[in-house]
Amino acid sequence: MDTQRSRRFAIGFRLADLDGLLSTWPDRKQLLGGLFWLSDGAYWLELDGEIVPQAHLDWVNLYPEHGHPAGIEYQVLRFFADLGEALGPWLDPLPPELAGAVCRGSWTTWQAALHAFLEGLPEDSPPESPDLWQLGQTAERWWRERRLDAGYLRAAPELTIVSTDAGHLEVTWDTRQKRLGGVLVMVQSHGQLSLPRHEFMRAIVEFRERLAADLTARIQDIQTRGLIDVQQAAKLQLQLGTWLGDFDAGLNRTPDANWLEITDAIRALEPLIGPLL
Repeated sequence: MDTQRSRRFAIGFRLADLDGLLSTWPDRKQLLGGLFWLSDGAYWLELDGEIVPQAHLDWVNLYPEHGHPAGIEYQVLRFFADLGEALGPWLDPLPPELAGAVCRGSWTTWQAALHAFLEGLPEDSPPESPDLWQLGQTAERWWRERRLDAGYLRAAPELTIVSTDAGHLEVTWDTRQKRLGGVLVMVQSHGQLSLPRHEFMRAIVEFRERLAADLTARIQDIQTRGLIDVQQAAKLQLQLGTWLGDFDAGLNRTPDANWLEITDAIRALEPLIGPLL
């Protein structure tokens, strides 16, 4: 695992060239009527100067039209919405014993041992035995809830963020062995870093403000070109307001994690998996 020290954290993105979009998009009416489609581009994280993810050279050579070196090529508003959904769990501090396990790096080791144990269980367990699968799901539910949802991507990087206390977060990422058709899509990278909460929040706010400004400029651009009228531009601006409002709501969303139930499940499994808490 990469060195675990406080690093710079930022969210980068680029919107696709508008002329390119207009010339290649199969349905221009769809493109100009939905801000989601107009946000087509790429996005990535910057972790102490490292761009995550980056396209693997094998992928770029095989598909140069889809192999932009930096980031994931997709609608940036989808990533923006995913962040909004994740912010509540990310900003909810873990219990101290779980936070310690994450900071030590022992949680991921224990979780891998848990998966190996559960996969080795017989299909038919005695009816009087505890439901170990259910215990396992409960024990790691909090981690799954803090992993960025990118199920719409066929080869998605793994990104999990947790608050270890009210002032710090741990960012864990993994882009190893992400393949399509047997071809590596991303440069192999994995690591864990500690991040002050204020630095994380600054990156979130900067991303929100830059994306809002760039999409507002895009709406104005297509209106200036005469591609949409005033009413259509107002509808796109209203869509932007909805996206921003939903994102802001995520900052105030209160997670419903039952920490007692989760830690009880972990302790029930420790005799079988090994100590964690």
